Amino acid sequence: MDVFISWSGKLGKAIADELRTWLPTVIQAVKPFYSPDDIAKGKNWNAELNQRLKASRIGIIIVTPECREAPWLLYEAGAISSNFDEAHVCPVLFGMHPADIVGPLVQFQVTPFERAEFRKLVGAINSALGESRLENEVLDRVFETFWPRLNEAIEKIIKSHVPTKDTSPSRTDRELLEELLRLTRQLSQRSKISSRTEKVADSALGELVTFDSTHQTICVQTDANSHTYDIELARLDSGAEIVDFIFQIAAKGWSGPDHVYQFVRMIEDLSQAAFGVNAQGLFCPSGVNKTVPWPSDVQL
Repeated sequence: MDVFISWSGKLGKAIADELRTWLPTVIQAVKPFYSPDDIAKGKNWNAELNQRLKASRIGIIIVTPECREAPWLLYEAGAISSNFDEAHVCPVLFGMHPADIVGPLVQFQVTPFERAEFRKLVGAINSALGESRLENEVLDRVFETFWPRLNEAIEKIIKSHVPTKDTSPSRTDRELLEELLRLTRQLSQRSKISSRTEKVADSALGELVTFDSTHQTICVQTDANSHTYDIELARLDSGAEIVDFIFQIAAKGWSGPDHVYQFVRMIEDLSQAAFGVNAQGLFCPSGVNKTVPWPSDVQL
């Protein structure tokens, strides 16, 4: 199975080189491809590159602080996502936080480059192989064997990299909260215009947003219920993180006001169940962002 690796800039190319070699070591059925020439991508779209984009069901988008809005990353991500109904576009963040993502890439579920998150990405690639996929137990063993090698190589690349241009600063908590206010107003206006103007009844909660207590994951359903957008509860450990995922959900093409409403209500229910207090008082009392780790066994 073809996996297209999209990159931009010197740091992105070095990371792409490592991933191109590492992925087939873990999953032999995977055939990674990336263009080794960044200039050619910008000036001359050759036939092979276009053919690879059309054939790829999975795209790994290497996102670094220097290239988070690079035009060719966005183009390649869009090209892959339009190829198949079940195409996977997987932005992987290096030296960045999910809250730093803006623009078109926010519509995709991002993967910070850390062990647990990257294991999920590898698992998704493996699942896409169908009958050729590895058994989970086998994949676990292989991943645990080769992850340290990849992690060490990437860390070395990042530490030795000298930025070639100034990078945009991360969004502050104030900017996140101001964007949330703007987004809330937009959703309110959409709700008035939409035929779905009635407030979602409490009894309907769970139709669009559910909580998987086994995996401690919040699952947000798409409109067609064809798949879920899964969010690990452990990642929602601060007011800023919660706001960031509200943005991510709202930016999805399949989302509506009900998705955001039910997600917020789910956070409230989980906060009450785990801590016995409301979410606002827990994560942002008096408007101050706080980090509060969740217990590992939250139950609703």
